[in-house]
Amino acid sequence: METTARWIVGVDGSSPSHHALRWALAQATNRAVAITALQCQVPLEGWPDHPRPDEEIGALERRLDELQASIGPAASGLRTLAVRGIPVPVLLDHAETAELLVLGNRGLGGFQRLLLGSVGLQAATHSPIPVVIVPPSARLDGALDHVMVGVDASPNSEAALRWACSFARETTTIEAVGAWEPSVFTARSGAERLEELSASWHETLDRFIDDVLASSPSSAGMVTRSFDYSKPAEALSRHGAETDLLVVGARGRGTIASAILGSVSNTLLHRPPCPIVIVPGP
Repeated sequence: METTARWIVGVDGSSPSHHALRWALAQATNRAVAITALQCQVPLEGWPDHPRPDEEIGALERRLDELQASIGPAASGLRTLAVRGIPVPVLLDHAETAELLVLGNRGLGGFQRLLLGSVGLQAATHSPIPVVIVPPSARLDGALDHVMVGVDASPNSEAALRWACSFARETTTIEAVGAWEPSVFTARSGAERLEELSASWHETLDRFIDDVLASSPSSAGMVTRSFDYSKPAEALSRHGAETDLLVVGARGRGTIASAILGSVSNTLLHRPPCPIVIVPGP
């Protein structure tokens, strides 16, 4: 099979990063994909008895060789790369020539706190390509039976839905989930007005999904629709526990934006219910 795409997996010696690599290898089965396991070492110049740059790289390369050997035949086509530098700039630099960036939801060493603070938000929000955050609970059998996509009629959720359609397998069901929680002022406007606004929101999302699928007719049969009357992050987190992959846009309208960039990112990124893909907008 001719290679047509490149995936980068950030590894750092931690169990979560190794789990993410195994997840990527399983998902790459029967796809035209080349995977590179990238391990980064922050330069140690200035530290007492610091190793020479070539010694640092040599140590990283040995760890990568050991990792590849521990995985076995599944890693036969795996490429490895050891780099000295600051993790996020290194990851983003290599992402420029790849189609997917895969990370574990915890890290050590050069990737420590990658998804626990500002560094993680940088990786998730500034990557030019989709980023997958893989929790330790993610299945490693390559299954992709059900994919859930958060939609809100924004250009970024359009990008997320289109990406999900392109990533899905022929047997995958894609569930487009729209979540809406009426504001206090909307709720006080009366039952009739609330029903009118709810119907309008429902119609907007239906029309949005129809427009996206119109240019991807082959995916139309695999897409289902769900509408949840709750906060987007809560809806996605709740439904995400029952799916193989959750896909969201890097930014969106209303509270979908905060689901990735604001306080409720703690729910989705710090405690991901399943592998989460953050897709950059157009």
